[in-house]
Amino acid sequence: MQKTLTDGLQSAASLESDNLVFTKSTDKITIKDGSGNENIEISYFDIKTKNEIIHVIKSVLIPNTEN
Repeated sequence: MQKTLTDGLQSAASLESDNLVFTKSTDKITIKDGSGNENIEISYFDIKTKNEIIHVIKSVLIPNTEN
């Protein structure tokens, strides 16, 4: 994930159709969730497991409950 993000803002849709905004700076990657919570930091990324790759974030992503 870290390698595919470019500096600045990027977004992706969640399973609930919320717009998640990712911001990459030189030293960290943060997320803005569907309810507007900002600066949710990704602590560890690209951890290889037996079946997948996982990322560890410091908070729970909250969906937009109005849609």
